[in-house]
Amino acid sequence: MFFNKNYRYFLAIVENGGLTRAAEALYLSQPSLSKYLSRLEQSLGVILFDHTSSPLKLTYAGQRYYEYVKRIESIDRQFEEELSSIRNDEFGEIRLGIAQWRGSILLPLVMPAFHKIYPHVQINILEGRAMQIETALVQSKKVDVCLMNLPSHFPTQTNQEIIWNERCLLVGNRTHPVVQEALKTIPVSEDGYRNIDIRFLENEHFISLMPGQNMTLATQRLFSSHNITPKSTWSTESMSTALNMVSNTMGFTLMPEAGAKIPFLPNNLEYFSISHSRELFSFAVVYRKGFVLNNWIHTFLNLVRQIYTSAPCPMPLDDAAHALRP
Repeated sequence: MFFNKNYRYFLAIVENGGLTRAAEALYLSQPSLSKYLSRLEQSLGVILFDHTSSPLKLTYAGQRYYEYVKRIESIDRQFEEELSSIRNDEFGEIRLGIAQWRGSILLPLVMPAFHKIYPHVQINILEGRAMQIETALVQSKKVDVCLMNLPSHFPTQTNQEIIWNERCLLVGNRTHPVVQEALKTIPVSEDGYRNIDIRFLENEHFISLMPGQNMTLATQRLFSSHNITPKSTWSTESMSTALNMVSNTMGFTLMPEAGAKIPFLPNNLEYFSISHSRELFSFAVVYRKGFVLNNWIHTFLNLVRQIYTSAPCPMPLDDAAHALRP
């Protein structure tokens, strides 16, 4: 839209390999295009093409100018897309990357509220581990936005905006004797949780996630700092499986605080903050540098933020959805 036509003339010459074909593509006379190129090289003070070659080849200066023009073209296209979304934001697509467990607890709450605002904007979801979804963001560009725990694997190629810094919570079954005793003797803190010393896990079964996950690393750091080794440890790939195992056994697990804010996890679970723990997860939106977050994405992220900043077990977001629209 705003891309200077003179840039288009230059690109046409490069992409068609010469003046004759470029002039035909632009519906211009060859002498006119030749004069344009002469004036352009004169104004820049450099020779852009090796005029002795056929087809024309870019000089070093020409190659650098070509790269500059392509960047300008990309910025122009992104700005046009942003204006288009402002003019008519009723139809479109969000390509979202998210960890599987995060998706299972967030999306059932966010998507119904989002689609009340943008019923014709489709959300296409890629689920996987942080490395997988961020690779899809940066390298294959199969997604445009990731919701994930930091650190980013591509910090120089992406922007990261923290949505919420969340704690590790200990999760137990309410029928467990230790949990029963804690419910009777430990008051609820201002943050909404009972604070518990996890050294009792020396005598308990613990359900851990498989190596390579952020929660596994956090578990190892916590156990090391408290100098404890649980009575036994079971491992699973899935946080959902770990929580369901706690719900149906006498074991314990650790969970990011987000889970305590969701109303449809097993209702016999109790969540505890952990004494003397500084374990935090920075949950963030990650996107490629230069990518424009349009109105749809801003609305989607606002709904996610509302979940994370609300009290545990929020009510459905339907009533607040339209108020969050940019």
